[in-house]
Amino acid sequence: MITVAITGGIACGKSSFTEMVLNESPADQVFRFDSDRCVAQLFDEDSVQRQVASLDSSIDLVGDSGVNRSLLRERAFENSDFRENLESVLHPLVLERVCAFVKSHSGSAKLLLIEVPLLYEVEFPLKRDMDLVVASSRATQLSRLSRTREIKNDLAERIIDSQMLLEEKMKRADLVIWNDGTEDALREQASHLVQRCHPLFTFV
Repeated sequence: MITVAITGGIACGKSSFTEMVLNESPADQVFRFDSDRCVAQLFDEDSVQRQVASLDSSIDLVGDSGVNRSLLRERAFENSDFRENLESVLHPLVLERVCAFVKSHSGSAKLLLIEVPLLYEVEFPLKRDMDLVVASSRATQLSRLSRTREIKNDLAERIIDSQMLLEEKMKRADLVIWNDGTEDALREQASHLVQRCHPLFTFV
């Protein structure tokens, strides 16, 4: 079994690329763990909501409908201490679930795709065989954050600046996917990776 950690910058297309690889791979041999989705699920848990609410009693981070994710994001990227405290709540829980995921597929999977956006920033202690970085230009990141996520430019700048430089991530990667073009160009790179993995899928 090969475990691949997939990371990169915000709005670089990590999830899109992973989904493409998954769709073109044998369904019973390749499995995906999405850390962002895991965090979203954690925010629905009462115990996590209580911990989030306690991080800053001066604002209503948690309401009747759950965690106010927009407010939480703004607070996290205007205050680095708050962001670190939030990460100290979430990251151990995400790691616990990643480990459970890997264990549950250890007897059947040929390839595990683990998306960890802050893999390098927090030195996420994931045992893996390969690091794959999905990257794009800063201008493309800003455009995507504005167009698809409706994030204002000043906040988008702060989010990007809070992450490790993409150039540094690319240096540390075993494989880099450049996603500054079309969806078809990204799909071609995903197809190429699946083709390279063909011996792994056919090995008994």
